[in-house]
Amino acid sequence: MNNWVWPVAAYLGQGLLITLWISLLTVVLATILGLVIAALSQSTLTFARLIGRFYVDVFRGVPSLMILLFVFFALPQIGLRPGHSRPPSSDWGFGAGRTSVRSFAVPRVPFHTAKSRALERLA
Repeated sequence: MNNWVWPVAAYLGQGLLITLWISLLTVVLATILGLVIAALSQSTLTFARLIGRFYVDVFRGVPSLMILLFVFFALPQIGLRPGHSRPPSSDWGFGAGRTSVRSFAVPRVPFHTAKSRALERLA
């Protein structure tokens, strides 16, 4: 084989590992954030529900590219530098967290429907 194949293959393998690492971090962060925000949106406290609703509405209304551009170009202007050591998984995690909130949060409608049919909660 040519002399350039193995260095290129090693470089691509390193890129694959970085991509898998970023994907894993994104899934973990999105799951944690989704569970926390879903718990807030199901809270009986009005302020906690408003925080959950605000997070979902803001991050659903803003495209992911805009969030990435904000993190990498606007935050350094105020002294916060993401750097190359922190992958963009945290930025994607915030965006993915907005969609996982809807998966984790159970709407109150089924509870009201069950209550109207004289059904009780299991726990």
